[in-house]
Amino acid sequence: MFVGEFICLIGHLVSRRWQPREVQLLGLSQAQKGSFWFVLPAMCDIVGTGTMYAGLCLSSASVFQMLRGSVVIFTCLLSVIWLKRKIYSYQWFSVLLVAIGITIVGWASVLQMQEEANKKGKDTSDDHKDASGVMLGNVLIVLAQIVTAFQMCIEEKLCAKYNTPALKVVGLEGLFGFSILAILLIPMYLIKIEDVPLENTPDAFKQIGGNWVILVAVCCNALSITFFNACGVSITKVLSCSHRMVLDSVRNLVVWTASMVIGWDHFSWQQLTGFILLSLGTLMYNNILQMPALFHYPSSEPASFVSEHPSFL
Repeated sequence: MFVGEFICLIGHLVSRRWQPREVQLLGLSQAQKGSFWFVLPAMCDIVGTGTMYAGLCLSSASVFQMLRGSVVIFTCLLSVIWLKRKIYSYQWFSVLLVAIGITIVGWASVLQMQEEANKKGKDTSDDHKDASGVMLGNVLIVLAQIVTAFQMCIEEKLCAKYNTPALKVVGLEGLFGFSILAILLIPMYLIKIEDVPLENTPDAFKQIGGNWVILVAVCCNALSITFFNACGVSITKVLSCSHRMVLDSVRNLVVWTASMVIGWDHFSWQQLTGFILLSLGTLMYNNILQMPALFHYPSSEPASFVSEHPSFL
């Protein structure tokens, strides 16, 4: 993940070489002064990502992707409490839709596993164990979104203060995150539980080298993170962060559909309802879908949309 983000820093440095000399020097010293502060969002990224993937191991890929939409709730709350943003009534209603959507999605995953267990004639204790594991995974995913919300707010404050380019922000987080993890992997390898290392890095490299499928998956994951962040930043600069949110909502449907096609998940009307609510909440919050008969909308958006409305993805 951090290798993919670090590639964005390389892209930022390459793009600067093609810029005029005057543009390169504009705000350079101020941006360099704030570079080391981006270790804070990098640490949030480590904690948030680790927690999310721990929840993914207990839940399913589609539910994991849908529950990530709850980040809009916590980012919205932090924007009001910390960043002192003004949230309109239609945006609060959008947050409510997202909250209802993630509740339906989380509960649907538990019901689905209970139904499958009943069809297979499993013991009741096993059903409760599976259901509790799924619920724990969903809770971990949602908790990770709180950390991600802090990461978003920290990034916005740092970018506003130091005027750091978005690609450089992503790249610096990749650089700091990779460095921190590289240091942490040493004690994690030395700490053993029942003669098993807490994190066996040599064994991980051995598995990657011995199985080309894992190698391809790791490389594709790094490249997807690179292109996702780079394209997301480009869409935000050229169009708006609202368009980026719409595309991210489409990603939820793609993951859910792919999970059903592969056979990792089954169709559920509850999950479909949760996905629809998540999408509607996202579209309404970003002022793409409007209901003027129910809510009052501001007459005009601020000139700098990105700085006034923080990105939630």
